[in-house]
Amino acid sequence: MTLDEGSVFPSFPQVSVQLPIQTDFSLQDILDFNEELPRGALIGHHGYPGITLVFQTENMKNNARFLEDGAVLEVDTTFGQHNFYVTIIATQDKSLIGRDGRYPWVMIAVSFHEQKTTFVHELIVHDIVSETLVLKQKKIKPVIITDAETSIWKSWKPYGKLLRCCNHFQQNFKKYLQQDLHIPKSQTVQFVHAVFKADGLIECEISRSL
Repeated sequence: MTLDEGSVFPSFPQVSVQLPIQTDFSLQDILDFNEELPRGALIGHHGYPGITLVFQTENMKNNARFLEDGAVLEVDTTFGQHNFYVTIIATQDKSLIGRDGRYPWVMIAVSFHEQKTTFVHELIVHDIVSETLVLKQKKIKPVIITDAETSIWKSWKPYGKLLRCCNHFQQNFKKYLQQDLHIPKSQTVQFVHAVFKADGLIECEISRSL
């Protein structure tokens, strides 16, 4: 089967992870599937709390060459698709330009995990950083984009500048307009459009978190 990620800041095209065919597979099945991957692709295997697997193939390692100061590092986790979570870490390949004029996204690593606590995400980050020299030595400061999941952004915070995923930012902004400012739902569209237009807001630091 194929797991797909979509719609993250600013526009995150689908990234596919090829997994075993059956739809009810477990993390043990994925671990067995690792036998079909090149040696060394499994860079992290933890049994507590729950199983956590971190993969970085040779191609993914090579993609780390696109990491530099200001490069975008996208961290996105799937929810509710299986009895485990999938976290994809990706950046942009600046050696290519797509038909839409944007750089294509390429994976740095992928993790399959049963728990989504801060401790688990710290394990994931540790494994990836240990295998990615520019992150390990902190020679660069990428822009790291996540959603509002505390366990994710807190784990990545030491390694770059954090920005909120635009889709989640918009959802929180709409909620703020409706619940705090009591603006009718039908009228929030114009505010959202004005703030998040193509040349609009990309970062906001305020005393109250959106």
